[in-house]
Amino acid sequence: MEELFKLSDNLTNAIKNSKYYKDYLISREHIKKDSELYFKVREFKKLHIDLQKKKNTGENVPFDYEKSISQQYHKLILNENVKTFLENEQILAKLIGSIYNRITRECSLDFDV
Repeated sequence: MEELFKLSDNLTNAIKNSKYYKDYLISREHIKKDSELYFKVREFKKLHIDLQKKKNTGENVPFDYEKSISQQYHKLILNENVKTFLENEQILAKLIGSIYNRITRECSLDFDV
């Protein structure tokens, strides 16, 4: 089992040393320099995650709520640093998600008992 943990550590380090992760960190630092902007981005992300959770569970999402979040997004991405940060974050999240999907696709557990 220790060998698998070492492989996992190697994968983690490969991700941390990748251009994708480095670009993400740099873009995050750019928006952190402006505490008000960073706060707005964090608040937007909380609302966006809440919206996605509601949609994923089939909860009825009021149009005005979704429209408000969309409007916040469009205001935020007018700032080039925010736009770059959100793009880099999405790229990194997709990379990590793809790696996870590869593992679970090949190492599925059979829960049919």
